[in-house]
Amino acid sequence: MGRAADLDREYEMTRYFHSKGLAAKLVEYCFDVGRDCDCLLTKRVPGDDCTAVMYLEQPERLADLRGLRISEAGGEICLRLDKSRGRTFLEMNEMLTAWRQPPAKTEDGEITKEEYDAWRYKYPELYTTQRWTQVPSQALSDMLIESLKERNL
Repeated sequence: MGRAADLDREYEMTRYFHSKGLAAKLVEYCFDVGRDCDCLLTKRVPGDDCTAVMYLEQPERLADLRGLRISEAGGEICLRLDKSRGRTFLEMNEMLTAWRQPPAKTEDGEITKEEYDAWRYKYPELYTTQRWTQVPSQALSDMLIESLKERNL
């Protein structure tokens, strides 16, 4: 959900990309100016997420998928990221680094326990630097759409 009409361009792009077989099918796009919000719903993307039974019953499959290795450090069991996993390593490293910052700030006295609790109970909503929620600029979106139209994609 976003502010009213924030997802309008996303709706247009998703509709176009779906027509080319490159995105999930749109179910509904609606906005409420009075409440200053909008919502974009798509069909489920095929595949399993991390809560699928196969991962819950066989956690080693999830560890392999996310590039995690069980090891020991300082006498404690820990999970380590496998650097050889390239992009998976970079994505997981960024996420875990973000998760580590608020507790570290709490330990250093930079934020209160209440501020930390508010952050962790509302993650990722209060984590504003995550890259996967950013959308391309309007200029980039326009350029991409025009390029695809010219190629009849």
